[in-house]
Amino acid sequence: MSIILENQLSACSISIVQLLFYYRALNGKQVAEMHYVPHGPTESQRKSIYNYLAKLKKQGIIASRKIEGDRNAGSLYYLTAKGYELAKDLLNVEGGSNTGFILMNELQGTPTQADLPYDLYKPPFQQLHHHLLLNEFFIRLRRMEEVVDHRGSIYSARNYTVDGKSQKLRPDAEILLPDHRSYFIEIDRSSENHSQLRNKFKNYKDYFDWLLANKKALPAGIIVVVEEKRKMYGFNRRWINVLTAFLEEIGEYATGLNLLMTTVSEVAKTLWFEIHRRKINEIAKVMIKDHFETNGFHKVISVDYKKELFLSYAFHHKSYTLIFSRITNQYESINYALYKKFLTELTNYQRNEALKGYNFAGTSQFIVYDESEPFLLKDFSATEVDEQLKTRWPLFFKELEMEKIPDFYLEDFR
Repeated sequence: MSIILENQLSACSISIVQLLFYYRALNGKQVAEMHYVPHGPTESQRKSIYNYLAKLKKQGIIASRKIEGDRNAGSLYYLTAKGYELAKDLLNVEGGSNTGFILMNELQGTPTQADLPYDLYKPPFQQLHHHLLLNEFFIRLRRMEEVVDHRGSIYSARNYTVDGKSQKLRPDAEILLPDHRSYFIEIDRSSENHSQLRNKFKNYKDYFDWLLANKKALPAGIIVVVEEKRKMYGFNRRWINVLTAFLEEIGEYATGLNLLMTTVSEVAKTLWFEIHRRKINEIAKVMIKDHFETNGFHKVISVDYKKELFLSYAFHHKSYTLIFSRITNQYESINYALYKKFLTELTNYQRNEALKGYNFAGTSQFIVYDESEPFLLKDFSATEVDEQLKTRWPLFFKELEMEKIPDFYLEDFR
């Protein structure tokens, strides 16, 4: 408390100290963006933030380091050991292990921050550009209308065991949606080759095995966040590399855990879809019913798998068509595995009581999406995914229809 009194900190200075505590290190632009959420700072407000940073540096509360290799990034600001103690006083941080979720602490006052050693807390100076991209992701979260809580790598890391050997999972972050579904976050600057990506996802699979063995809940998925320039140059190629590495290693988890990829600027759009996925699911059922009834079918029954649309039965006279029916984000993995499941278990779906007296007329696919048409890999022949997916996936594109959700369906929660 004496540090607070002797420095006579303003409300803005206190906010900056708290932000640097939560996020470990920020450049000046990021400090301003986070302080003035959701709309961002004016030019005068941005200049004011730099003045506060200079004063805090003079007081020995923060330090700075020039960011090499990017003349637009400026300097990185972070708490000194003195500033770190000050931040813990401001936030009433006590000893013990806590969850690390930032908004739960910031907005609700729930104690979530642990009293970690300063050497553990210090910024990752060897991966500054990686850390800056992670910060940009966090800024997008803080701008969202929906509260998407999050925690960084210190709190997201997990220790677990495989065959008696200690292992560690090291995601870059973890987020918690309003309905408490969680996603691991991987910041991707295209520095990992295919073999390294496979090792990463093998580590995830081993961790998921450990979760199941210990009767713990699985996350909803993994979200890969890439640099903005990647959207213009090689985004699809990078997605194919990441996707196939995931499918080659993740095994049966592929039907329940979703892998998504997005750029920093489209984080909010991608997460909006995930947050409202179950509402969109119900809209898709209406769209499928309307579509097939308009095309001469007299009845449509839709069926969920794990609380999400999976297949539909469309009846026409004395026959029925089985439809693989899904909603999808622009870049996601789960539909590949679910389509394989759909074909593998086709005979089981034909035993439904509602089908008595009707003849099987074949299968088709119906995909519902929001703003951007999904990118679908055409061919897995050059990959090491399982043989069933390799041979059966080309069938997906026969009798395939994709339909964008009309805006009027989304007006109530857009």
